[in-house]
Amino acid sequence: MYRILIPLLLLLGCKSSGPEQAVLDSAEYATLNGFTFFIRQVGSGVPVLVCHGGPGLDHTYLMPQMGRLAKDARLIFYDQRACGLSGHIVDSSMMRLDTFLNDMEAIRMHLGLERMAVLGHSFGGFLAMAYAAKYPDRVSHLILMNSMPPTYTLWQQNNDALFNRITPAQRQEITTVQQSDAYMLGEAKGYEELFRVMYKLQFADPERIDSLTMTLQPDFETTSQTFNAMMPDLINYDYTGQLKMLKAPVLVIYGDHEPGVDRTIQTFQEINSSWKLVKLPDCGHFPYIEAFPELERAIASFTKQ
Repeated sequence: MYRILIPLLLLLGCKSSGPEQAVLDSAEYATLNGFTFFIRQVGSGVPVLVCHGGPGLDHTYLMPQMGRLAKDARLIFYDQRACGLSGHIVDSSMMRLDTFLNDMEAIRMHLGLERMAVLGHSFGGFLAMAYAAKYPDRVSHLILMNSMPPTYTLWQQNNDALFNRITPAQRQEITTVQQSDAYMLGEAKGYEELFRVMYKLQFADPERIDSLTMTLQPDFETTSQTFNAMMPDLINYDYTGQLKMLKAPVLVIYGDHEPGVDRTIQTFQEINSSWKLVKLPDCGHFPYIEAFPELERAIASFTKQ
């Protein structure tokens, strides 16, 4: 197994009643499931595999805010295949959902974990639900943070709700970016500008967009297109039945400005009324930016179960 380990010793700067404690922040490239992945671990405690969104983004858009959860957990960030610092040489046969789930399982085995918590944001929540459905005995806790909903139908309804929020002025702003030289030439900075305009619509306070880290690789346009191979796995998906069988505790978190939030939370409640459901006030799609203290408390208390 090809492996490069880069250890760093950091002080996280978290205040506590005692002296600050140093925690190990390690990063490595590991060849797993026939592919090279970038994996970064921060903190100690309950192991939590963090699934970033996109598809096509990488773990850095969750940083540095999500890294602050490391005082209560061992956070395992990784870049999905064709994303970030992981390998980018892929073909359509390597980009199906089942392969991504096997990647997550390979990371668990690589780290020698019997079980792990899985936290997914946005598209990462879709992966987290699918992993829990396929490997339920390997999941100690499931945390869904502004996740794609549990059914394709609801996902489409929520997408329509978001689209209907866009004002004519906002549509013009999107069009302007799409007509820019950087975007027309397929440059990463053109896509970064487009995402910032579009993600700004998903904040309760649009000014908070400046706190969102957005760094795309130079070949983003090419690699992002490989995710089209996963579309057959997305169309008509429905995890309600499989999630009903899940024995692990589940935490579902949404900002109250997320399109379709009430019907999404209701759907999760209908799957299992014992799950912990949290709706954060004055918060959109990125609760780790707009409502971090509340998010931190919810996750810390949940993982202690």
